[in-house]
Amino acid sequence: MPANAENSKISTSPKPALTLLLEVNEDKGAKIVYSEGKVSQRAEEIINSQAASVKDFKTFSSLIQKLEKELKFVSSRINSVDDLKTPGAAFYEVEFSAVTGQYSGSQSGTKTAVPGDLQQMNVAPRLTGFSRTLSFHVDTPNSRITELTGDIDWFFSPGFKPENISATALMRKVHPADFRQFKLKLRGALQGDTSSINYRIYSDDQQLKYVRHFVHTVTSGGRITGISNLIVDVTDDKELIGKLRSSEEKLRILFETADDLIFVLDQTGGFSSVNALGALSLEFLPEEMIGKHFISFIDEPERKVIAISFKELLKASKLVTFEAAFITKFGKRLTFEINARPVYSQKNRFDGIVGIGRNVTSRIHDHEMMNDLNNKLIEANRIISIERDRVKQRISVLEELNHLKSEFVANISHELRTPLASIIGFSETIDSDTDMPESVRIDFNKIILTESKRLADLINDVLDISKLEGGKVVLDKSDFDPIDLITEAVSEFRKNADEKSITILEEYPDVPVIINADKERLTQVFENIISNAVKFTNPGGRITIFVRLRKNELEAIISDTGVGIPKKDLPYIFQKFYKVSRTDNSLPGSGLGLALVKQIIDLHKGYINLKSEENNGTTVIIKLQLNPKRYSNNG
Repeated sequence: MPANAENSKISTSPKPALTLLLEVNEDKGAKIVYSEGKVSQRAEEIINSQAASVKDFKTFSSLIQKLEKELKFVSSRINSVDDLKTPGAAFYEVEFSAVTGQYSGSQSGTKTAVPGDLQQMNVAPRLTGFSRTLSFHVDTPNSRITELTGDIDWFFSPGFKPENISATALMRKVHPADFRQFKLKLRGALQGDTSSINYRIYSDDQQLKYVRHFVHTVTSGGRITGISNLIVDVTDDKELIGKLRSSEEKLRILFETADDLIFVLDQTGGFSSVNALGALSLEFLPEEMIGKHFISFIDEPERKVIAISFKELLKASKLVTFEAAFITKFGKRLTFEINARPVYSQKNRFDGIVGIGRNVTSRIHDHEMMNDLNNKLIEANRIISIERDRVKQRISVLEELNHLKSEFVANISHELRTPLASIIGFSETIDSDTDMPESVRIDFNKIILTESKRLADLINDVLDISKLEGGKVVLDKSDFDPIDLITEAVSEFRKNADEKSITILEEYPDVPVIINADKERLTQVFENIISNAVKFTNPGGRITIFVRLRKNELEAIISDTGVGIPKKDLPYIFQKFYKVSRTDNSLPGSGLGLALVKQIIDLHKGYINLKSEENNGTTVIIKLQLNPKRYSNNG
């Protein structure tokens, strides 16, 4: 706020009894910006009662004199606040004193001390020095323009001389579409109409501008002698209004298209505004909710809780979040998460509440289901731990598949070469040695026969695995008792076990067991596993075969006390042609047996796992699905 020259030094004058900062607007009248003093409230009442009639300095001076008289002040001083000036509005700081002689140049109750450039009566003050404004006076008798001031270079070409101005030059700049309205305004001004007008003009550089034109009639002896004019460039304001309207339109579109419940409550808690989609989420139309209290849509048992939330909202005066259970038009219960805050006017008066609600019914339902699933998860984790080994094995198979394919030819060549070498070697010896004793010939023929059978078994295993992997094998399923199949496989190898003094222990369920599977393929499985158990168990060892029912599964466990498998070889034990490296090579094998077993079990959608420790034996676990039509689990 500008200071007087006398205030540049430390002042010892008493503090004013009342200080006012007032805005005088040509359209809206007087407005209090700031007040300080013991009688400021009374002063505001007087000013507000006459604010609408104060539109120029003359009526403003009369208002100050009335305040001075009614509030019994000795003198007053008016200071123009130029820093706050805007087109069409001026600001004044007024100080009132209750001490005689405080303000020099003023007389008690007779007149006020004002700046010299404001001591004009009957003429509207022209606001000059502002960019993009033009001020001038028109004498009505001869239409001569005088006192042209303002941002002349903005309106005319640079270097234009004010004395060359004419009414015709001004009117030529008016946009043709607005010219008629402009002429009507001039005629109205000559008859005392002082309202402003908006129209378009062209500057000298042919730029289209939007302007607002203010007029003030000057009278003398009751007759209009001239018109004071102020033209203000409002192009930026026009663009700003356009952007504001665009922003409001975007906000309106957002309000109408948002899926959330967006609402405004009035001072009593009733809906004054609600978006269409939000209302439809509650199965209402917006007009069905307008005017009704927020609490009336809440589920009856929770209304007290919501009332408490609203009290906290009003106390906090900031954003508050709470959950509210709404009852829809057709009785459905929906839970919304509400974010709301109170709205206050400039005078700190409560105007209502704005809020937005998101439907969290599904989220709450999911949370409840999650709690229920957590309980089931504990049980599922037990099953997952069992299946994890199976998954790891499958991943290992997938990772090694390409490598195994490249090694297939080399492995099968090696496996075929060994029996073929024996067959060819012994055959050539028999053929070339005509004097060979008959006993030796018979031994050689037995070796040739044994190696031929071994070669035939190898070829059959390779063909079986190829068919299984290629999906060319169709299982010949039938209902049968797997216990009979297992006992037959044990009987086939019992003679070999007895030769090595191996004890075979068997335990089977007491109830009848029926599965639907390919009997021939499963025979291959159990014969292969029992054959390996007998083959790799040292003399005097033990083989245990334990079969039991678990829910809807048949679980067969075949365990031996044999040489076992090193830990490093376990991940690869079901791969084709994989053989455990042993110092003793006296135990033959093609490396296809367990791979074939795994393929057959997988084809039956069963489960197989192998656990072993070197020198501590091996355990094979097989699980097969029982026939649900023929079997009832008894516990």
